[in-house]
Amino acid sequence: MIKQWIIVALLCTCSTLAIAESQAIFKMSQKHVQPGDVIRIDIFSKKTITNSTIRVFKKNHYFIKQNKGHPIINQYYYFIGVPRRAANGKHPVTIILKSGNTLIYKATTHVTVHKKEFKTTKLSFAKRKTNIVKNRSQLASESSQMAKWFKKTTRLRYFDQTPFILPSKGRFSSKFGAVRSYNGRYTRHHSGLDIANRVGTPIRAPQSGKVVLRNHFKTHGKTVMVDHGIGVISVFNHMSKIKVKTGQFVNKGDIIGEIGMTGLATGPHVHWGVSVGNTRVDPLEWVRNKQLWL
Repeated sequence: MIKQWIIVALLCTCSTLAIAESQAIFKMSQKHVQPGDVIRIDIFSKKTITNSTIRVFKKNHYFIKQNKGHPIINQYYYFIGVPRRAANGKHPVTIILKSGNTLIYKATTHVTVHKKEFKTTKLSFAKRKTNIVKNRSQLASESSQMAKWFKKTTRLRYFDQTPFILPSKGRFSSKFGAVRSYNGRYTRHHSGLDIANRVGTPIRAPQSGKVVLRNHFKTHGKTVMVDHGIGVISVFNHMSKIKVKTGQFVNKGDIIGEIGMTGLATGPHVHWGVSVGNTRVDPLEWVRNKQLWL
């Protein structure tokens, strides 16, 4: 904790000196990434920013002000997810910041996406689940219900400045981005992390947030979605039991359900997915990427 405060203090001191000669400074946690990575973007500004836009990967994003910051400098930040299908090479990043009608910062930089090899997995389901595999309209309906929340950006941040925890104990049976085929019918990139363990193994909230969806889907099984704030959403699928209610606030580590194999599953596990600004990212980024918490 002391080390973290020293880093923040140094950033603020350096920022004060830099801003003395300009209206604002812009920082990216990393400029070389792979699909599924997360980039933290920070802005330090002398003036209050009332209108901001950052465009990257053909999507617009908007900065959120730190709840508590430097007494002189205004601090803003946001997290950007690198899409699973992001093309290799340089992608432009355009930043426009305004204070009222006054333009205080405008710049274009780049982020470079490097190729990542994803494992190919072939899944075979029992005959009794074949109809679920074939029912594309059911899958589309469920995905639409969850997409409603993935698209939402709560302006408040519910999670603290510490890494997420794994929601359950177990084996990583399928990692983010794996190319999967179902009974040889179609393939897609896995949108989350599967953690396999016995039915009934507790599932905990990886960070604080509000339960926004609780449902028993035919394809995704018993499902819970937690809004962590500022566009960061967790989803948990294939649970055997759900132990939270819609609208309930959960703290990091609270039990929200149990591992199961409801819906389209070949064995007991929990699928943990994380969306950032409606972009699915590797959940392990929130557990292991220390650059997100400086």
